[in-house]
Amino acid sequence: MSTSPPLRIAGGTLRIALSPNHEDDLILDRELVMTRCFAFAPLLRAPHEPGYCAAWDKSILVKVPSEDEPVRVYTLALRVIDGTMLLEGSDYHQGDDLHEFKNFHNSVYTTSNWPCAGFSQNAFEGVEEAAIQHCIMFDILHGIKIAPERLHIPYGQDAHDAVGWSGAFGRICEMCARAEFYGCLPFVASAMKEIISQAPSLWEAIAYNPRDWHQLAIKLRWEDVYFDSLRHIVAHTRLPVDGITGDPSDDFYVLGLTPTEFQDFASELQAKQAIVLLTLQRSLHHLQLCGSYSEYNKERFPTWITFLNLFKNAWPGRSAHVKTMEKCEFLACAIFGQWLAEQESGDHVWISTRRKADRSGPLQNGLMKLEEATNSTYPPSLFGRNVPRTISSIFLLDRRFEPGRKIDAVLTEIIREADKMVKSAFETYEEEQGEKTLTWRRSRFDGMARGDYGVKVEAFTFLPLDEKNVPWAEEKDWATTVHVVPVTVEVAAEAYVAAIQDA
Repeated sequence: MSTSPPLRIAGGTLRIALSPNHEDDLILDRELVMTRCFAFAPLLRAPHEPGYCAAWDKSILVKVPSEDEPVRVYTLALRVIDGTMLLEGSDYHQGDDLHEFKNFHNSVYTTSNWPCAGFSQNAFEGVEEAAIQHCIMFDILHGIKIAPERLHIPYGQDAHDAVGWSGAFGRICEMCARAEFYGCLPFVASAMKEIISQAPSLWEAIAYNPRDWHQLAIKLRWEDVYFDSLRHIVAHTRLPVDGITGDPSDDFYVLGLTPTEFQDFASELQAKQAIVLLTLQRSLHHLQLCGSYSEYNKERFPTWITFLNLFKNAWPGRSAHVKTMEKCEFLACAIFGQWLAEQESGDHVWISTRRKADRSGPLQNGLMKLEEATNSTYPPSLFGRNVPRTISSIFLLDRRFEPGRKIDAVLTEIIREADKMVKSAFETYEEEQGEKTLTWRRSRFDGMARGDYGVKVEAFTFLPLDEKNVPWAEEKDWATTVHVVPVTVEVAAEAYVAAIQDA
């Protein structure tokens, strides 16, 4: 059933039957499960405990090793109830007709707004999956640390695994929906947030599926994911984008607003962001200008090199080397300026590494590539292979002065300066607005400008939001009231396990 051994705690008096035979049985701490899963409490109370009901008591007395008196053992078993698997009664039963089997999120027992409607399995896989989810859930409740692989969460560094995340997301939602039904979601949510956060591609997964992650964030009271996904939702309100699931026309339902209220909300945020973007673009355009100086009466005056004065800069005292270097700087600035214009216009341009013209931009994708190039070993690769050598040969620059190396150095400097401008423009900060504090922040993965060959959608996510305004603001904070401390449990002896299994 699972690669992890079943949890069997020394002295445990609660058996969880997860399969027809007993090899997958869990043996748990009854009092702990009662405390953390209040739905089970009426079934697990001992005769001497308050609220005990004899009609619900299905426990049996079992003689176990090292105990003089028999111990009272309780059993909860997986059964098909109304077409789905639940812990109910003391006898395992998976049903006679699995054609009517439903995953938990499609059953009558789940509450509304769980975003796992796309997660489905056939009956036999669903039965096994239910057992695995219960194993993980009880491990969490007992303080066992869970590896992301047990939930099939993509953990690779190389690329975003859309298919892998889709399956993992469904499992996560279904298990948490079960936990909500059993009354232990506050404990499970805390651990799930920690497990999911370990995946390097989490924020990219949220960017590709912001609406479902937004709903999950509400269920788990996960503030970081709530606002990260909300920024993607607001940024993509104008039209659907390839690869992003969900219909933007339904966004106002997700946020509990009327269509008019949501449109006003999104438009106001996008208008504020547009001012930031215009300021950033103006700063980036300034990098196209190559600084120099002119001389008059032995005084130097700053100036910009243009095509009008590039080849007329022949004042006395300037060597051929200096002139060549100035031309190199000018050409490097021109290369960056043309690249920036390509990203803004989105026109089809010929890329040096391809014979086929490709569509450039939009600016959002260009800035993402700029940031990647800055962190690479060779930043000028942003513009293609061998650009410095190609440019210097086209303009017949004197090879004695190594113009290619100079262009290379200037391009590297420009790229790094541009990256600083981007980081500065999108730097997180707070703005006081009346009684509210708006947090200007960009989503962790802001490279979502994409679409088909002819059309690419630009959607920056640097938006000001009141990050104290969450749907669960009036409810208890699980982060402070509920926490499961990781522990090392003592495993039950084989003889103890055998005695309970044979009872």
